[in-house]
Amino acid sequence: MFSATRRLLPLAQRTAVRASVAPVVVLRATTNKMTRVAWLSTSRVMAQSAASADIELAATLAKELKYERENADASAPEFLKRFQAKKTFSVTDKPGENEVSLTREYGDEKITITFSIDDVANAEPTSESPDAPVSYPVSAVITITRPGMPAAGAITFQSICEEGAFQVTNVTYTDDAVLAALDTAEADYKRRGTYMGPVFDELDDTLADAYYAFLEERGVSAEVAEFIPEYIEYKEQNEYVRWLEKVKSFVERK
Repeated sequence: MFSATRRLLPLAQRTAVRASVAPVVVLRATTNKMTRVAWLSTSRVMAQSAASADIELAATLAKELKYERENADASAPEFLKRFQAKKTFSVTDKPGENEVSLTREYGDEKITITFSIDDVANAEPTSESPDAPVSYPVSAVITITRPGMPAAGAITFQSICEEGAFQVTNVTYTDDAVLAALDTAEADYKRRGTYMGPVFDELDDTLADAYYAFLEERGVSAEVAEFIPEYIEYKEQNEYVRWLEKVKSFVERK
């Protein structure tokens, strides 16, 4: 038996109630469908836009790469051939890295000159004449160690290579020869606590000249000072072409 509060409505009234509710359900379903259609439409537009941007970037990179390759000399430049022919220093240049090292043996010593292509990107030509050879001041670190005598420590010359000459700024002695030669962030942090030596320009001229003669005897000469800026420009161009190749390959990869 049904109670008075749950008495069934007449058939006609029940039908009218169902009819009044049904359109709300249909409207809700229609609204959801329209939302999905709008979302899919927007997604397609965004995907098409992204694909168009990718194609445009890849084409521009390909055009720039083609230009650079067509204007590049596949053989080693003459200045590099002359330098290598003398066999004074060997060049260590790893593709994709900023730093370059020149190394040689001198008696029981090892001389390493390290420089970076970063200096070219941040420096301005030292000459105002458009016809004069472009010369960039380049930071060069000259480290001298005795591999057979680790306890001997190491001497490091901080210098600026400019206009065919090395200008020493500091001379540092390090007890730990291994630490002096390491090229890591940790080693660099530890070296910061080492006494850098006096300001070189404030040294007695006789002492300063003796240091320059010391370096000259070990092949750290004007010829090397002229070679370094030339090699930096050569390497920077090679790295630019390599960068174009890598980025183009990344953009095109699907």
